[in-house]
Amino acid sequence: MPSNIEKIILNALLDRFERRKKGSTRRVMLKPDQYVEYGLDYLVDKEVFHKAVYDLEKQGYIELEWNPNKKFKSLSCIVLSKDMIQKSYGYLGRLPKGTKNEEYLKELKGVLGRFHSDWIRNFIIDCIDKLENEGKLSGSLSGDEKIRKEFYQLLKAVEDGVETSSRYLSTALYGDSKTLERYHLSKLVTVAKKYLDLDLDKKRVMDFLGIQDHPTEILIRGGFRYKLEKDIIIDTAIHTFGTSINAHAVQIMEPLSISCDRILTIETKTTYYEYIKNAKEGELVIYLGGYYGKTTRDFLNKFRKIISADTPLYHWGDVDPGGLRFFIKLCEILNRQVLPVKMDRETYLKYHSLDQVLTNEQIKKAEELKKSPWARAIEDSIDVLVENKFRLEQERIPL
Repeated sequence: MPSNIEKIILNALLDRFERRKKGSTRRVMLKPDQYVEYGLDYLVDKEVFHKAVYDLEKQGYIELEWNPNKKFKSLSCIVLSKDMIQKSYGYLGRLPKGTKNEEYLKELKGVLGRFHSDWIRNFIIDCIDKLENEGKLSGSLSGDEKIRKEFYQLLKAVEDGVETSSRYLSTALYGDSKTLERYHLSKLVTVAKKYLDLDLDKKRVMDFLGIQDHPTEILIRGGFRYKLEKDIIIDTAIHTFGTSINAHAVQIMEPLSISCDRILTIETKTTYYEYIKNAKEGELVIYLGGYYGKTTRDFLNKFRKIISADTPLYHWGDVDPGGLRFFIKLCEILNRQVLPVKMDRETYLKYHSLDQVLTNEQIKKAEELKKSPWARAIEDSIDVLVENKFRLEQERIPL
């Protein structure tokens, strides 16, 4: 069995061999000043290092070149023996790059059949394409088989509609509370942002996927009746200052009716609480949050079934790419044209921030929103945002 130092040296040489251009006849070598790159800077005792290279040379895996007359102290370079390359792989228990890629492809094609969500399947298909066309494993997948399989577990849990904290999920999947955060969460967020086209920060992407630090609640003020288990009827109208519906209640509820003249959804919690202090009689006010997590989506999909066609729907949100996308998503889920409140050009120009400038990428995303058939009610909001390039947050507008 090779020693740890032998593994470092031989793996470093094989890495270079695999990165070499196809057809190249150049020797594969390492120079002493490259040892640090491979974690050898801790070798204070050079004799330990020399013993490792002598052993590898004796077995024929490498050739050593020394500076003249300074053999013991001045190693010039370590060269991978051309005739021993395949045996070097065997000595390390390492698969050659081509063989590894074949194993990765077989694994990914098998994994693909476990998923039905388009965004996860598209991610895996892109991983397969990258291997077939570039001979490289996606940066979102670890070269370590155990970590890769753990990531597939996480994708499946997300697809199955898990809604829990990251620590509970990590313990349920991996037996400890730290593995998810340490190895998988950042990569999951990166994949979700790309394949679900989410222009959200890490926390909101996690909330969207159902991985939360705090439980999701729907805040509501006004007349809404729904049934829970054992025929328990809840009427939120009795709560003059509003109430909340937790994730479990949303999951099991059966909406019955609403009693209101109009419905207003609000993006931010601060604005919701300020608004309901003086809410109009006959108005149903709902706080949804600035993203669509599982609980929010489930609530809206149930709630829309009891909204009559003649009940006007309004939404008040931020005038920025995220807030405008939120507006369009609300229309899509409710399958109704919602009308904006305080998101018009005049309000924007009066209250927008001067220090929150949009990036070119954010401006591009805002312009792309106009492609949606639901964007007609906010076209002018999109235009004024693109023209001025500043955000308008709800909290800046006095009530």
